[in-house]
Amino acid sequence: MGSGSGGIIVGDPHFVHPRTGKIYDVQGRGGIYVNLVSNPQVQLNARFAAWDGDKTYISEVGICAFRRRIRIDLEETCDSASEDVEYVPLSVVGDDIKAAAGGQSFLLRRCDDHGILQTRHLDIIELAIAVDSHGLYGQVVARADITPVPGASEGEGVIDGTWEDYIVSNLWASDFKFNRYVEEAQPPPSLVKGGRISGD
Repeated sequence: MGSGSGGIIVGDPHFVHPRTGKIYDVQGRGGIYVNLVSNPQVQLNARFAAWDGDKTYISEVGICAFRRRIRIDLEETCDSASEDVEYVPLSVVGDDIKAAAGGQSFLLRRCDDHGILQTRHLDIIELAIAVDSHGLYGQVVARADITPVPGASEGEGVIDGTWEDYIVSNLWASDFKFNRYVEEAQPPPSLVKGGRISGD
């Protein structure tokens, strides 16, 4: 099983700035879908699940690129589909899942234990995404630094707007305030490697 250590979006969920290592949280609400990364070529959405009252973790991820869809959840299977029946390759080694789409790459890990979060969840370990990204995590990758509000749990001081501005209607939707995804876009000219999003 994955250890849950490391990553850029981890645990309940902590978002880690790729350059400074500074952490900001976005707890959101269990049972909703939010956008994590949005750029013209790719969108990355996640489903938050509830635990221990008002805390959350990532239970499912959906990646869209050029009408292709990749779904990753807590089970042993990963689904990929495309309207034009073109297979989207995934590399699965143990609990690590690598995906490449829209000229960008993603490494996720299924974890069982991350500090106080003692339930199976998804951590996002690595991202190589376009510099013009937005979303709860995408907007920080091109920034030299961030200034999270101490003790804040919803991205205060870091994200544009409020966390509710990033809610999407389902795993594949792009119906949120800061959407930049365009299904027919070309691969990005340059990428930024992201840090992590994870639990406790």
